[in-house]
Amino acid sequence: MESRYLRQIVLPEVGEAGQKALSQAKVLVVGAGGLGGPCLQYLTAAGVGTIGIVDDDVVDITNLQRQVLFSTNDLGKAKAPIAGTTLGALNPHVKFQIFQERLTSENALEICSSFDIVVDGTDNFNTKFLLNDVSLILRKPLVYGSISRFEGQVGIFDGQNGPCYRCLHPEPPRSQIGNCAEQGVFGAVPGVVGSVQALEVLKWILFQKNGQEDVKPLIGKIWCADFKTMHFHTLSLSCRSECLCSKSERTLPASKSAEVCGVSLQKTWQDYFQSSPRPLLLDVRSAEEYEEYHLPEALWGAQDPGRLSKNREIYVYCSLGVRSLQACQDLRAHGYKAFSIKGGLASFIENEKLTII
Repeated sequence: MESRYLRQIVLPEVGEAGQKALSQAKVLVVGAGGLGGPCLQYLTAAGVGTIGIVDDDVVDITNLQRQVLFSTNDLGKAKAPIAGTTLGALNPHVKFQIFQERLTSENALEICSSFDIVVDGTDNFNTKFLLNDVSLILRKPLVYGSISRFEGQVGIFDGQNGPCYRCLHPEPPRSQIGNCAEQGVFGAVPGVVGSVQALEVLKWILFQKNGQEDVKPLIGKIWCADFKTMHFHTLSLSCRSECLCSKSERTLPASKSAEVCGVSLQKTWQDYFQSSPRPLLLDVRSAEEYEEYHLPEALWGAQDPGRLSKNREIYVYCSLGVRSLQACQDLRAHGYKAFSIKGGLASFIENEKLTII
């Protein structure tokens, strides 16, 4: 092994055998932007043998605040070829496969089939659901990543078995809540989250291909980070029996918005305000977030669940609608009629339906 990898070869969790496993691995990164850029850089530096890059976009001036793989001189140019050239200069021993095209239901199976593991570096729900379904059909692991504002998430969906992304989000939302263009994102956040995605890819290769049991990837778990407060927590997901990941025969849904996982657990703020009588409203954010502002009628979610009525509907909200969905699943597992409010407080504030206190 060449000296460029010496600092990781000396690690007992890697060694020469682990470095060989990395050099033989094939990783596909979908999206070369905020998440994909740093992920690609660290996979390349680590010596992953073959890296695929899928991106049909061009560099825009608004990208440069966070997509540090590109420069001002790259404005208007296609991202995927630039990424391949830049990364090739970083490590000429890595083989790059460039797909300058949008991932669709027509080409996704073919593109993903020749890689060991797939990385989701996208910023839209439709492609995330497509990647999830393709990874299940091909039974390949998917490294999920998501960012918005000051928050980020990373996890691995096994591909062979559940849980999967549809266990976390049963169906795509009608609106693209969480898109960077709409919600904004602090520039360094995707750098951290994309780097963690690369870390999880490398851990998965060492764990699966080199038998390193001390290296534990986030399989079936979601790492959640709030970078404003530097609060981190990890969710353990459960598999839905009706979900695509629980089926022996798997095909792409006829529609990206098909309700593959069964009944939707999500409601909207409009559903809440139009309900009579009003459901119980539960805020499942942190104590600090709740104290900073909350809806006047909202209870804090850390209270004893035994105090909640199983005969009354419970609407649960968080910042973006992710933590609330997990809380909703937990409540339903204990017999409560719980629903997660889509988009969380971000959606509420956008619509300016009520004064926040």
